[in-house]
Amino acid sequence: MPALVRSLQSTFGQPITSLSGVGPKIAEKLAARGLSTLQDLWLQLPLRYQDRTWLTPIAQLRPGVAAQVEGTIEAVERGFRYRPVLRVAIGDDACGTLVLRFFHFRPAQVGQFTPGARIRVYGTPRPGQQGLEIVHPDYKLIGAAGQAPLADTLEPVYPAIEGVPAAILRKLIAQALDRLPDQATLELLPEHLLRALQLPTLREALLTMHRPVRDADVAALAAGTHPAQRRLALEELLAHHLSLRRQRIALQQHGAHALAGPGTLVAQLLQALPFQLTGAQQKVFAQIRADLARPRPMLRLVQGDVGSGKTVVAALAAMLAVEAGKQVALAAPTELLAEQHLATLRGWLEPLGVRVAWLAGKVTGKARARVLEEVACGHAQVVVGTHALMQESVAFHDLALVIVDEQHRFGVHQRLALRDKGRAEPQAPSGRAMDGERPCTTEGLARDASTSAPSAMEGERPCTTEGLAGGASTSAPSAMDGERPCPTEGLAGGASTSAPGAMEGERQSAGDGDQASVRRLFPHQLVMTATPIPRTLAMAAYADLDVSAIDELPPGRTPVQTIALSAERRPELIERIRAACAEGRQVYWVCTLIEEAEDDPKAAPATRGGPAMRIEAQAAQTTFEQLTQALPQARVALVHGRMKPAEKQAVMRAFKDGQADLLVATTVIEVGVDVPNASLMVVENAERLGLAQLHQLRGRVGRGAAASSCVLLYQGPLSALARQRLDTMRQTNDGFVIAEKDLELRGPGELLGTRQTGLAAFRVADLARDADLLPQVHALADTLLASSPALAERISERWTGGAARYASA
Repeated sequence: MPALVRSLQSTFGQPITSLSGVGPKIAEKLAARGLSTLQDLWLQLPLRYQDRTWLTPIAQLRPGVAAQVEGTIEAVERGFRYRPVLRVAIGDDACGTLVLRFFHFRPAQVGQFTPGARIRVYGTPRPGQQGLEIVHPDYKLIGAAGQAPLADTLEPVYPAIEGVPAAILRKLIAQALDRLPDQATLELLPEHLLRALQLPTLREALLTMHRPVRDADVAALAAGTHPAQRRLALEELLAHHLSLRRQRIALQQHGAHALAGPGTLVAQLLQALPFQLTGAQQKVFAQIRADLARPRPMLRLVQGDVGSGKTVVAALAAMLAVEAGKQVALAAPTELLAEQHLATLRGWLEPLGVRVAWLAGKVTGKARARVLEEVACGHAQVVVGTHALMQESVAFHDLALVIVDEQHRFGVHQRLALRDKGRAEPQAPSGRAMDGERPCTTEGLARDASTSAPSAMEGERPCTTEGLAGGASTSAPSAMDGERPCPTEGLAGGASTSAPGAMEGERQSAGDGDQASVRRLFPHQLVMTATPIPRTLAMAAYADLDVSAIDELPPGRTPVQTIALSAERRPELIERIRAACAEGRQVYWVCTLIEEAEDDPKAAPATRGGPAMRIEAQAAQTTFEQLTQALPQARVALVHGRMKPAEKQAVMRAFKDGQADLLVATTVIEVGVDVPNASLMVVENAERLGLAQLHQLRGRVGRGAAASSCVLLYQGPLSALARQRLDTMRQTNDGFVIAEKDLELRGPGELLGTRQTGLAAFRVADLARDADLLPQVHALADTLLASSPALAERISERWTGGAARYASA
């Protein structure tokens, strides 16, 4: 068996340069597309096929239907009316005539076309001035005898690679297929599974995909349902699933702070909340609490519909970390959403004595320095912020829990950077602070945290600069169990092993006093999304996460009625808004991109954010002026992405406080805005938005007891896809149903944002189409990981390589 494995891997790993016709330049072009071995070429599958296995009489050609014909060159004409053009007329034995038209050609090419020569042509005919014509066809001169044999397989069309002609790529793949190992050597999946699913072996599937026979089921190949494609999709899904599962197993080899306290702060927060948790919230928090109590990193995704109450569940999880004397970081993708979380958490947590800090791009100068100092010494127990949290200048004292909201909006490297801020590193030699820690001084802190203050609130950690021995102040007998003073110069090893709050195994002396070692501790990770993920997508794309769903809305929420209106009925809508404002209710009017303005050459150059944001802001400004004029009695406000953050927040605060009746906004209000009195949402140019974004916007209303409505204002005529989206929005308020429909309409790649998340793009598999394979994939993955981890690694490596290494960030 070892010899067989070595033989297989040596065949798989043979470089492309071993093929005839691959020089350094071609190899470089192929390598840029990830093609460097024979195995890469085997898995470079065709996009479509051309049927060149038979000839069609010219008289039977149909416009728009690709076909292959053979005939004799009857006339050649070269013209220069508007640009160089070459026309070649051919005829066949049935007296049919076809014109071949070339706009790009070489003089030597013209000489090839001589009257009387036989030519075989493949292309798509279209009506021309003198009957049917084919523009730039594939052709081959076959001599006067015309006895060239026809192909016996369909011709594959591969994805284009810059600098590599299609004919050369086709020849290279054909050479690689000639070196395909035999069935027994190549196959990795159990034979009984393939028999049960009635699927071919890998060798058979690859040859079918690259060289389908002339009577192959072309319709099934085009639809992706051919048994050969199903076989490849099964192994690709398995490889992807295994790579994620292996990442999870590797992550859980590391340690984490076991946050298994009695839950005193949790109980206090629950008692202080003005509402009761729903059953779904209680269930999800119980799952999170069980994860946090284990000494290995939690990696859990909490998905919940708009308004389902994910934030309070995250706050309860944060209290478990704070109670253990640790820090929590909560990152949100926009300042608007982050500030919403900040206001909410401060309102809930600061009465309990928990210090909530704020760190975003607009926090600068001395204020930023103070926050960084508090974060570094641990005085800031919960830190809320944006991408600023991931910057190198931000150093946490003891980060144990990372919460990421709307996680799909963050780049993968950003999430890794935040996670790594909680990873324990080896300590410095005695007498020096640990690398990355900063001494914390009491001067300049936003709140006095001196140990001499007898009334320090419960849950705060004292920060001192004097009298520390071995990392703990002898003058603070009332320090909470598990508290840690901030490190200062002169601490021995950074923390005394006799400190009662030190976690077992967390820090250990190296014995000689000059070096110390620590377990590699990662923070727990809780990621949240208000865009529910379809079950099939979660099963395939998030195999490295535990997934929880808050699938119950808080009581008192009224379903939002959704209607679609043509833009021609805009005056009726304005009257409806007038009535709503007169009744004391508030209204959103959301402006999306205006198509007519996109190509405006007079538009001012974009500043901050780019053309889309500029056009969107212009649209909002115009709508604001129109509505202000049409509704003189209403207080109309405007907010868009190009406003200064302070201006934007002032407008949003005024609207939330009831000082504005109608808010004209861009999609910056998609998340993070909670105004219970707002009961009407208008989305202009709704046909331009996807289902997930429309559902997020609709979630801004229906947050109070009043009956709420969402009007989708569209500009006709609607495309079929846009009509399906609007119909779906009208038919359901269930975010999980909408997510399934979004997967069906957009596909998994766009829904997940694979470019941003780092997830491997599928070559063959389609999660919506191949969802029925997932149970077999999961069962087989469990078996392989338990009994054949080496085989699991080979399957994963065959399809994904290193492409999915960031997927668990």
